[in-house]
Amino acid sequence: LPKPARPSPAVAIAAGAAGVLNKSADVAEIAAAIRQLHAGEPLVSVREVADAIRLASAEQQRTSSERALLDRLTPRERDVLQALASGLADKEIAKELSVAPGTVRTHVNSILAKLEVRSRLQAVVLAARNDAADLG
Repeated sequence: LPKPARPSPAVAIAAGAAGVLNKSADVAEIAAAIRQLHAGEPLVSVREVADAIRLASAEQQRTSSERALLDRLTPRERDVLQALASGLADKEIAKELSVAPGTVRTHVNSILAKLEVRSRLQAVVLAARNDAADLG
């Protein structure tokens, strides 16, 4: 799911916010919102809560799907993916893992196929987003 260019109220609510105020809100609006929250009244509409639930559900589904893809990788493919995330070139990865550069390319092609992505960058982003690789 592409992320919105500007955070929506649903993103804030899904992250745990009790409500959202426009940054141009004046002091009276802010004070009213604080009083409303203190009284236990919601600041968000039913629609905003529903949007947050849909967003959280979609995010959970994406994460689950991506983790299943990552689980398909062998330990050696994970090593290669981590090396890619660290910014190493094929020759550097080959030297670090004591294999031929052609073997590295074979592993990279296998990683791309298993993760169902088209580029090394997409593979690294997917891994980093799921805490399967540290960006070095």
